[in-house]
Amino acid sequence: MRDLRNALLISRAWCQCTVPIIWTKPSFTAKDPKAITDVIKVLRAPNSSFHYARLVRRLNFGPLHGTLQDAQLVEFAVCSRLERLVLTGSRYIGSRTLGKVLGQMKELVAVDLSGVTTTNDGVLRTIGTTCTKLQGINLTGCRQITDEGIISLAEQVKYLRRVSGIGFTTRLVAEGGYRSRSRNASSCPMRPSPPLPIIVPWFSNSTSRIFLE
Repeated sequence: MRDLRNALLISRAWCQCTVPIIWTKPSFTAKDPKAITDVIKVLRAPNSSFHYARLVRRLNFGPLHGTLQDAQLVEFAVCSRLERLVLTGSRYIGSRTLGKVLGQMKELVAVDLSGVTTTNDGVLRTIGTTCTKLQGINLTGCRQITDEGIISLAEQVKYLRRVSGIGFTTRLVAEGGYRSRSRNASSCPMRPSPPLPIIVPWFSNSTSRIFLE
C-alpha cells in the first residue's frame, strides 16, 4: 500500500492508474474505526477528481461487525458497481437499510449476510429483483428467512450457484441436476433449462421445508 501511495505522487498519469487500484477494495479494521468515516467523506465530496464510488468493487465490513450502523452502511449505496459485499455479523443493520443498499447494487456477484439477523424474505426479494448477476450468497444465521424468500430468490436469479445457510451448504453442479449434498432433485419443478440449473435449498427454521427429492 505504501508503494501505491508513493506512485500517486509521480505524475498525473501514474495517479490515474493507481487510484482505481487503491479504491477497488477500501480497507476497514477494528483498530482504525475512523477509516470508514474518512471513506464516507470522500464519497460525499461534491467536486472530487475521481468518481470514487464507481471505483469500489469490494467491501468487507466484517471487521466492523460490532460497530457498523445503518447510517454508515447506507452511505455506500452509491457504490453501484460493487461486486462483492461482506456484512458478516453486522447485528446493528436493519432490514430496511439492507433493502435500500442492496437495491442499488446491480453488479453484485457475491454477498455474505451471515449473522445479519434482520435479513428477511423482503431483503431476498430485493436481491432477486436487483442483483440479477448474483452467483453466491451466505445466509447462515438469518433465521427470519422462510421458504417463500428462498423460492423468490431462486426464481429470479438465474446465475445463482451457491447458497450457504443454516447448517448446510448447497452447490450447483455442472452436470445439470439439482443436488444438495447427496440428494438428487432432477425432477424438481423449479428446474430451468440447461445449462443454468439452479438449486432451491431448504432451511431448518422454515415453516414448511422444501425437500429436494
